[in-house]
Amino acid sequence: MRSAAGRAGLLRAALRSGPPRTSSGSPCSSLTRGVPAFPALVNVLLGCVSLRVYISIAWSRLIEGGNDPDLVTCLIPSAMACVPPWFVSSRTTHRNDDDHGLILPAFMPRALLSLLCLYLATGIAHAQEIQNGLSYRSAGKPRYFRVNYENDLAFGTDYYFTQGAHFEYVFRASGSKLETALFPFFTKYRRYTGIGLESAGYTPTTIFADSILYGDRPFAGMAYLKAFSIGYNAIRRERYASTLTLGWMGPAAGGYEIQAAIHRRTGNADPSGWKYQIGNAIILNYELNYERALLLCKGFLLSGTGMLRGGTYSIKAALGSVLMAGWFENPFQPPGPRNKTQAYLYVYPQIDLVGYDATLQGGLFTANSPYTISSRDITRTVFRCDGGVRAGYRGIWLSAYVRYLTREFDTGREHATAGLELALPL
Repeated sequence: MRSAAGRAGLLRAALRSGPPRTSSGSPCSSLTRGVPAFPALVNVLLGCVSLRVYISIAWSRLIEGGNDPDLVTCLIPSAMACVPPWFVSSRTTHRNDDDHGLILPAFMPRALLSLLCLYLATGIAHAQEIQNGLSYRSAGKPRYFRVNYENDLAFGTDYYFTQGAHFEYVFRASGSKLETALFPFFTKYRRYTGIGLESAGYTPTTIFADSILYGDRPFAGMAYLKAFSIGYNAIRRERYASTLTLGWMGPAAGGYEIQAAIHRRTGNADPSGWKYQIGNAIILNYELNYERALLLCKGFLLSGTGMLRGGTYSIKAALGSVLMAGWFENPFQPPGPRNKTQAYLYVYPQIDLVGYDATLQGGLFTANSPYTISSRDITRTVFRCDGGVRAGYRGIWLSAYVRYLTREFDTGREHATAGLELALPL
């Protein structure tokens, strides 16, 4: 195994000499030859995820203990151990004619993504549901990085969902065996693959009650990795997306440790209600999304959408519609050299038919939660609606949006949040 100094030397040599070549002439790192980009990214992200519980505890100790050099010293080698040898060896990114993105060394997107995922792994962020395969969220580039941030402060509320962040990195599908095994659908269409890491948290109307708030939403914390694939059929004006979600929920997600440490640091009361959170359970979900244009003309789009989801985390089906108006390019065309300025308004209403929701009912195959919402009290039909404005120039996108959700259980409340989105081509 190479030492840290050896890896750094190899990185400097790679940057000086330019991209090594395979026998076919394509740029490829000597250490990553035969290792597709998709498994490589999975490896890095799983390394970050594996530190999730450890970092939650360590972060609490750092908050409590101040600048503890011994703890900091033990954190650094633990994080470095998760970085595989090929991570620091790299090539310069080969720029295709239709990329028109930033020219960066190939390790840069991975490094940036890993650092952001490590930040997410601390559990500070709580993310809402993101439908990243729909037309109104099109980035128009074959490779990009995107971040979303949401907060309900704009509506004067602080319950159910308070703030959240979602990070994702999308790139061309490599056609590897792992990729095909994870996403066996829509293989005959041009596809792009992405990876994201989210940390979701749910709370009742108050986090300070020292007893179970019956009839209110239970505390629930979770952390999960998402791998997804987006396909395009320009002739039929259709988009397809499949998503695999893998992670865990419950105390192992570290929701209480992080929130309690922050409250101690800021002088606020301890969020004692977390002792009644949903119990530990595995998250394993698979989701299919479909969208087809019903009316597409210059400056206007009306499409129909459908979604099926199953697993231990969420079981639901959904029907919806996307309405866009403004200046935009055809979102059903595969990403390419699109550099025109785009700006449009959109509305995305959707009706969910809910079969199971682990954030309310606990793990599908576990019974270790002190309090859950009874199945008979779950609202089986939920309406949600997203609306906002997006503007893009040469693959750089900015968006502001609002999200509305009707009550999810009989004694629950409707809820709304506002968010911002930034997408950058790579």
